[in-house]
Amino acid sequence: MELLEIPVSAIKIGEPLPYSIYDPAGQLMLAKGLAVMSEAQREKIAQWGRQLASPIELTPPLEAHAATSAHGANAARVGEVRIRSGQLLKKWAKTVLLQPAGSARRFEAELLGAIDGHSLIVSCPCGLDEYGGHAPGSRFDVNVFNGVAIHQFPASVLCAYEAPVPHLHLSLPPVAREIRLRRHLRVETAIAATLYGRLRDQAQLSQGRIVDLSVAGAGIETDYPALESFEELRIGFKFALDDGQTLTCNVRAAVRQKSQLAGTMVRYGVAFTELTPSLANMLRIGVLEILLRGL
Repeated sequence: MELLEIPVSAIKIGEPLPYSIYDPAGQLMLAKGLAVMSEAQREKIAQWGRQLASPIELTPPLEAHAATSAHGANAARVGEVRIRSGQLLKKWAKTVLLQPAGSARRFEAELLGAIDGHSLIVSCPCGLDEYGGHAPGSRFDVNVFNGVAIHQFPASVLCAYEAPVPHLHLSLPPVAREIRLRRHLRVETAIAATLYGRLRDQAQLSQGRIVDLSVAGAGIETDYPALESFEELRIGFKFALDDGQTLTCNVRAAVRQKSQLAGTMVRYGVAFTELTPSLANMLRIGVLEILLRGL
């Protein structure tokens, strides 16, 4: 289990611990939910050595009403195009979002193939059967992402197969709405974030808010005055996807920009420096879903 050092000052006197604390050997010192009731107790904990916590537990809880929206006209250009399977099958064209008619939920599917003017072949997402998604005639709003644009169109299930893998044949209309994206798509957000780092070999822990997000980085507002001085920066945050999943991110980052806001608040532009392919793909889907909510 990966553990990160936290400063003893992060342990608030009289408040239940929001995360468990471990010693350098990985042994549990204090369980999540317990409370340190005095300064003397906190000083005794400091004498045990370094205090460590799980990055997952350090990540703020999901906020039920975190506002998310697109940058509007600055995010994309909207038009109409004829559908050609070659467009749909370009690099990165494996991302498909299916939204059952009458539902706000979107399900991720993989684009398996397309036949011009006839059908789109996609994998069958888990949970879709709750919306009758396997039945012939079931209707969807389809969003296909090919790296530079989103193609949107209505479709219905023509047939469903279980072999060699569960997949659907969807109707493919001749024309789609095309949303051509800016090269570096960012969406506005209001997501709580934990900022972890080291400064002169001392652990630092602060809180902030992600105000815009992309696959490559984020804009963060916080009252911490010297984030750019961190020798190592990690950012933890969560947000909800349209299919009901919660995406938990704990990523390494580097400060690229800094600007002073009103009072003690500072805005930082950070770049994500280490993303696994699976996390990058989930972030891409999340950013696209936020964009689609605003269009």
